[in-house]
Amino acid sequence: MAFTLIEEAFLSVIKTEALITALVPTTRMYYNRVPENPIFPFISYQVAGAFKDLVLNDTVSMSEKTFIVNSFSKSSDEILNIAKQLSKRLHGFRGQSGTFKIERIILENEIDDLYEYDNAVYHTYQSYRVMYQEI
Repeated sequence: MAFTLIEEAFLSVIKTEALITALVPTTRMYYNRVPENPIFPFISYQVAGAFKDLVLNDTVSMSEKTFIVNSFSKSSDEILNIAKQLSKRLHGFRGQSGTFKIERIILENEIDDLYEYDNAVYHTYQSYRVMYQEI
């Protein structure tokens, strides 16, 4: 599949992992905006920072983006399992996704098992740095 944005390629890496989609259907994975009254569990993600065209060894042009991945569930056990499966899939990932060569994905920060009392929802926060090239 040809992606025009690294955001689509990043989500594809998540969506192609059966252990994740068994917990969170792909129709409950959202970029930037979550619809009103979402069905739980769900994942939202967004870009938190970007560097374009980093040149390595005078030959390789690479870009970086930091993605924030938030997961939400009504169950503490379920949210911890979702976070675990996301980090197993993403941390250390290298490979091609669409027209992007992902050099490396690194889990930079993680906060597990947050609880939102107002909404009675469990929440995890993960920050991933994605280094990639457009092919």
